[in-house]
Amino acid sequence: MQNQDYATLVSSVISDSNNSSTINNASSATKNTQGIKFDPKYEWCAESGVTEEYCRLLISTGCLGAYEASDVKKLLSLPKLELSGDMFWGIRSIDPAQKSTLCIGKKGLQIKTGGKPKYRTPYGGDTDAIFLPLPEGKPWVRAATEGVIAVTEGGKKAASLISNGNLPTISVTGVDCAAPTLKDGKVRERLNCVLSFTVECSEEPTAIIVFDMDFVRNKDVLRALIKAHEAYLAKGFQKVFTPVWDEKYKGVDDAIAAVEPSERKNWINANIRNPKEENKMTLDKLKQIWEKQFAKKKVSASDKKLDGEEIVELILDEYRTNWKWCNQLGYWLHWNGKTWDKKDNKTVAANTQSLLKSRGIRYGSSSKLNDVVEQLSNDLFVETWEPADRKRYIAFNNGVYDTEISKLLPHQQGYMLTSCLSRDFEDIEVNQEETLEQLLKQYCPEFWKAYSWQFDDDDYKVLKLLAVIAGCLTFQFR
Repeated sequence: MQNQDYATLVSSVISDSNNSSTINNASSATKNTQGIKFDPKYEWCAESGVTEEYCRLLISTGCLGAYEASDVKKLLSLPKLELSGDMFWGIRSIDPAQKSTLCIGKKGLQIKTGGKPKYRTPYGGDTDAIFLPLPEGKPWVRAATEGVIAVTEGGKKAASLISNGNLPTISVTGVDCAAPTLKDGKVRERLNCVLSFTVECSEEPTAIIVFDMDFVRNKDVLRALIKAHEAYLAKGFQKVFTPVWDEKYKGVDDAIAAVEPSERKNWINANIRNPKEENKMTLDKLKQIWEKQFAKKKVSASDKKLDGEEIVELILDEYRTNWKWCNQLGYWLHWNGKTWDKKDNKTVAANTQSLLKSRGIRYGSSSKLNDVVEQLSNDLFVETWEPADRKRYIAFNNGVYDTEISKLLPHQQGYMLTSCLSRDFEDIEVNQEETLEQLLKQYCPEFWKAYSWQFDDDDYKVLKLLAVIAGCLTFQFR
């Protein structure tokens, strides 16, 4: 593919920070920030090392805004958020296609849900990357051609690297979102686009994946980091590495904040852009850490029998993404690609038994198998099940329709929906000059034929039935 093709593609999905129309679009989707008193001692500067000048840029472009606690609840559609304090700061991407991701939080981008901190985005929001504006209005397209791209988790870390080191840094919404391709083969369009452009236009494309320092002890983070390295190397990057620094600072923003402002650019150049070999983690080094810290010897059917906990350790990854045990409902839920299906213990046991046999793992008696299922329920435990607002989101066979923005969105686990309509949503253009009867005959001929016959060709009764159905679907009837 020619460079110009990539440039056109990138331009269509990534906003150049000097694009005034895009900024207007972003501002309209964010709470008005005019008149907000900015305190340079606020944690964005003091605790995360983000320069005051860059914070002001984020506010002026609509990327950074203040939200009341009630706004956060509304934006995330989570009625039981545990929020302390009355003001939160949100950071969002600017995207002309309005595919932006909004992350909100008081410390970092974490919000407490059910007692466990998680990164949250609005229901229906994608997991694509956040591209914050670059200093001096530099377009992301131009930054990509320079050949060095950093990727980090969370907007504050990206803002710290951009504002202090002038290092183009992409923010992803979670460690598992760093790879451009999802498990089902779908692509994170914006992230993939910029990465492709970087590889295509650079002689020695370099990806710096900047994750928190706890990856040495956190198995999930290390696993995601290894997958990201593999994905970027497969993408065509010639150099892919993860820098490390003093372990007393977990995040790169913490480490930057601890450095004198006048020395932060030099620190980023020496520790992030061009770290010493011993402070540069390559894929091979990461795999060595995995083998040393977390890898377990494979156990064949001829080896010793394992206890329940050891068996769960071997198969948990097969269940982690698509299975949940809900204490509130008292049963299992399995993601089928569109909705979460109810499953009983017997079904899970049969599925587990089949998996163990396929891997040659001995599990002993049926009681041991039940112990494995019980242990899995503990590891995949969720206290409550809170589906997205059914008044707003309607699940169809081909996606989830958002009634507020009148848009069909992809099926996502985060909606937590347990049922969907068995037909596709069709976005039809209605001729306003035609009557309702004419439209029904055109687009719903079988419905009209059946109920016209039922009501002896009384059109009024058919329309009255339709009004009742509409009232039920829109929750106007209680």
